[in-house]
Amino acid sequence: MRKETFFELFGKQRPSVKLFYKLLKGKTPEGKEAYYQYAYFLFMNRYHTLSLRFQSFLTNLVKHDWQRFLDYLMQTSGFSSLRGRIKNHYILVCLLHMLLADKKNVDIKYPPIAFFILLAFNFKKT
Repeated sequence: MRKETFFELFGKQRPSVKLFYKLLKGKTPEGKEAYYQYAYFLFMNRYHTLSLRFQSFLTNLVKHDWQRFLDYLMQTSGFSSLRGRIKNHYILVCLLHMLLADKKNVDIKYPPIAFFILLAFNFKKT
C-alpha cells in the first residue's frame, strides 16, 4: 500500500478510529488488513513525521485493539524472538495482583498490562 492511498482514505475528514472502521466497511478482508498493516507500519516507523492528528489517531487505533497490534508485532518484527519464558506463573500473578491492588498509586488498565506481558513473555495459547 502506498502512503498516499492510506491518507486518501480519510479525504479531508479528521482521522479517528470510528471513522477508520466506517471507511473500511466496504473493503474486502484483504483490503482491510492492508490498511491495518500500513497503519501499524506508520505507527512503528513514521510516527514522528506525522501530524499530531494522525499521531493521535494511530495511538488510539493501537489502544483500541491491543491484541491485533500485538499479533502484528509478533508477525512482522523480531519481538517474538525476544520473549522470555515463565516457569512459574504464580509469581507473575502475585506481582500483578500487588500492582493492581494499589489503586492510590497505580492508574493502569488491564489491556495495556496484558499487552506488555504477552509482548515480554511467551505464553502458549489455550
